[in-house]
Amino acid sequence: MRHAQVDPDSQQAARHGQQGRREQRQALRDFLAAGAAEFGYHGDFDWDGVRIAALLRERFEARPWRFDAPSYREGIACHRVRTRPLDGRPAREDVDPPLVAAMVETQLELHAESILDDPFAHLAREAPTAYALCD
Repeated sequence: MRHAQVDPDSQQAARHGQQGRREQRQALRDFLAAGAAEFGYHGDFDWDGVRIAALLRERFEARPWRFDAPSYREGIACHRVRTRPLDGRPAREDVDPPLVAAMVETQLELHAESILDDPFAHLAREAPTAYALCD
């Protein structure tokens, strides 16, 4: 196992000899990214979720994991009773044009905890490339 070294002159300042939670998470992400780890993102299908996905893609080259227009449409179809009206400041269309267009069209948001069983079911299977949000 490789161990990360923290540069005492870096911006990751220690708080009373221990890094704060935010700094610890950032140090872990940086450490994993430096070791060529791949990142995937699955989050809420709302405007903030789209913005978070864009930030993670930009910063860590995170790829969407079950976070795209087809997954959104399937999630809405399978879990309609768990949706809410889409509100808030819309994400820029250029972030993920097909996903943003689907969300504008349906005007519904679907939070990750509403479909938590679906990603876990996917992980339990032997990683096929095709997957469904509904079984």
